[in-house]
Amino acid sequence: SPGDGVICGFGAIDGQTVAVCTYDPTVLRGAVGSAGAQKRCQLLERATRRRLPVITIADSNGARIAEGVHAIVSWGEVMEWTVRHREVAPHLTLVPGLCVGAAAYDAELADFTAMVAGASFMFLTGPAVTTTVTGEEVGIDALGGSTLHAHTTGSCHAIVENESDALDWARAILSYTHHPLLPCEDDPERATPKLRKVIPSAPRRAYDGRKVLRQLFDEGSLLELSPDYAGSLMTYFGRLGGRSVAIMASQTMVRGGCLDIESSRKGAEFLRYAQTHGLPVLTIVDTPGYLPGLAQEAGGVLREGARLIRAYTRLTVPTISVTLRKSYGGANVMATAADLRLALPLAEIAPMGADAAARVALGPDVEIVTHQVSSWRSSTTVSYTHLTLP
Repeated sequence: SPGDGVICGFGAIDGQTVAVCTYDPTVLRGAVGSAGAQKRCQLLERATRRRLPVITIADSNGARIAEGVHAIVSWGEVMEWTVRHREVAPHLTLVPGLCVGAAAYDAELADFTAMVAGASFMFLTGPAVTTTVTGEEVGIDALGGSTLHAHTTGSCHAIVENESDALDWARAILSYTHHPLLPCEDDPERATPKLRKVIPSAPRRAYDGRKVLRQLFDEGSLLELSPDYAGSLMTYFGRLGGRSVAIMASQTMVRGGCLDIESSRKGAEFLRYAQTHGLPVLTIVDTPGYLPGLAQEAGGVLREGARLIRAYTRLTVPTISVTLRKSYGGANVMATAADLRLALPLAEIAPMGADAAARVALGPDVEIVTHQVSSWRSSTTVSYTHLTLP
């Protein structure tokens, strides 16, 4: 078959050499055999040795079944080289169509994956096999569509409108590591963020964390990853004074900014990428802690929380945290695991909030009354809490 259904080569993006591999869906529906896998392995080996980014365009039925064990062994080598490459250079996957079986695993091993809305599907076993084995009747979109992977599994980091947008998205991500420092042409008036207009003084009142980030970072420099997955923790690439940075920020509009299983996993993977590629990490914190409940505990929130802690403690890149209003409990790693820890004047960093601490220390029947008083010196509102014992 022509090229064994795999096209490999090198090119340039904004002056940066990149390695590119695409599966050709016009050749045996993009199914990859041992010869095509060897081509991809050679490309990955060279890219790893030269520390070149890799972009994969995955439109494939996966391993070529007719080749049996030979295809399986070859795909194992592909995945081994993919994992090795991720440790030295960015690895991106674009899914313009169907991505099944071994090809889906290969996409999952990438640093970041983009899917085309309504046209991309990614799963290990398709609807027909699923129905045959389990008896479940399931549609292709519910089984592996872009919405599922962007909202539920977290395997899709961006949903784009078409293939051209997917390529632009890949170029944008590579720009943060290829050009770590650019001239900053920001408006001087933006040098002093007006956070009081964005952040409510009431500690439990939600606000859009994206507005805070737009105040702090260079105009037009922000690129969000996985905006629909684990929404209480936002992950961004951006620039601060022209310098590329990795940003993690609380989003109080989703579960009050609580961390949970999914957000811990999302944050840990993002920190790994920042550490691998030398991006400074800025954490913007406003969280009441970890989401409590049986579902979280039984689902492994302790394990995933520890994974986030490990990711923070392994950072050797410069790290800064800024606590806006509060940081409580196990989520305090976001505020404390940094080289430089900053906080707004009324921010609280504690094992837990005042209400919960009072009830734990003094009993569940304690009466808690909170008054808010405006300061005569400024427009700042200060909260005073009074406790009345039963």
